[in-house]
Amino acid sequence: MKKIICIALALVMLLGLAVSASAYDISMAPSADGSGVAGHTYNVYQIYTGTMSVIDGKETLGEVKYGQNYGTEGEAVAEADLAEIAAMTGAEAAEYFSAVKTGDPYAVLNDGNNHTYTGAPAGYYLIIDVSTDLPETETASAFIIEVLDDVAINSKHTSGPKVEKKIDDINDSNFEELEIQWHDSADHDIGDDIPFQLSMTVPSAFQAFKDNNVAYPFTFHDTEEKGLEFNNDAVVYVDGVELTSGYDVVYPAADGHTFDVVFEDLTLIDSVKVGSKITVEYTSELTKDAILGNQGNVNEVFGEFRNYNEPTVPAYTPKDFVIAFTYKVEVNKVDKDNDPLGGATFTLAKFIADSEGAEEYNGVKGAWLDLKTIATTAETVFTFEGIDDGEYRLTEDKAPDGYNKVEPIYFTVTADHDVLWETQARLEVLNSLSGNVTTGEITFTADAGAGSLTTDVVNKTGTILPETGGVGTTIFYFLGAAMAICAVVVLVSRRRMTAQG
Repeated sequence: MKKIICIALALVMLLGLAVSASAYDISMAPSADGSGVAGHTYNVYQIYTGTMSVIDGKETLGEVKYGQNYGTEGEAVAEADLAEIAAMTGAEAAEYFSAVKTGDPYAVLNDGNNHTYTGAPAGYYLIIDVSTDLPETETASAFIIEVLDDVAINSKHTSGPKVEKKIDDINDSNFEELEIQWHDSADHDIGDDIPFQLSMTVPSAFQAFKDNNVAYPFTFHDTEEKGLEFNNDAVVYVDGVELTSGYDVVYPAADGHTFDVVFEDLTLIDSVKVGSKITVEYTSELTKDAILGNQGNVNEVFGEFRNYNEPTVPAYTPKDFVIAFTYKVEVNKVDKDNDPLGGATFTLAKFIADSEGAEEYNGVKGAWLDLKTIATTAETVFTFEGIDDGEYRLTEDKAPDGYNKVEPIYFTVTADHDVLWETQARLEVLNSLSGNVTTGEITFTADAGAGSLTTDVVNKTGTILPETGGVGTTIFYFLGAAMAICAVVVLVSRRRMTAQG
């Protein structure tokens, strides 16, 4: 580009040239690797106009004037100004004119006009991709073109890599669901080390880098919300085989990212080829700072790479998101009149499936794990925060004074959330939450927004025993007196019989 600008602009003041004042077509065409331009919008800015001149059989631009979007339109451009621009590289000129351009675009190329503008005079034009669906944080491509004939510009878009993120969703009360299940959403207990996976498929453009000994850097930028804490245990694989070198894990990372996985040059890793799948697997703890309910706890990733025709300019993949939910159980302790009742102790336990478990519940072997005990207190509301789907047991270890303990309550927490999180808002991923009681006389009220299952647990007073002076003791007194009289009668009768004998 620099060579073209230098040759063209150095000769613009020459006279006596063969001159043509025609109009030409400007159009966008697919990139060299076949990536299309459908769905993209390009603004075209007219920087210079002039006349197409032929010198020694070579086309160049003469009688250069300012265009619609730079300087005073129609005014001749001073030779010194042209020389200053000619000293720039194409990339530098594109950056410069992107900053100083003025006014509305000279033309717009989009799907509606088949990415073609007809009738552009000879000149120099700035083209900027202004597509609204560009990935967040991406710098739009901008480039300068010379129009001396009909021009079809190859798009600077390439079939760049696609990055995906997944989260493991485990129901640890169900042995059949203990295997890895990679989804876009999951629910977990607070304290769980949640497995995550990042992946990138190497694009076809990678081959051009490798064939021409051009470095192909790539970075995963991963960002977690405060309810998740990275365990710094990332493991990298290429096509399922663990990679032990060729990358760095940067933790903590810059620019607000939680951590980065940085490949300085993928072409130096022998096992990487077009179509290879690079994956990163790691865990993060769901902490006590986790948000309960449908707001969830979000983890996001995007990739940073390079296009072959702009090897020094960062390009970015779209972001991909996953979300982790967690819930709570609230127990309102009441008496038979539904009045608050303090002074109880409760323990919440979860059934953990294990093929070698000593116990069996619902046909599954495993064991009950105590999650939390809330000791005797004057409070009347017991809250167990940070649980996920599964089988639970609520036990009243101590009843309030003068009341009987309730029998252990068994219940199932069930949550429905979308396996894929694509276009909907984060509040729409969790569809429902419920608590289904299998043993016990309680009913849960569910609130998916708050992530809560709320119930009343009723204590009844103890058995009433007979008291002194009561009806019960009077009966005992009466029976005792009757028995004493009977004994006296029997004794007297025996003595008489003895005397007569």
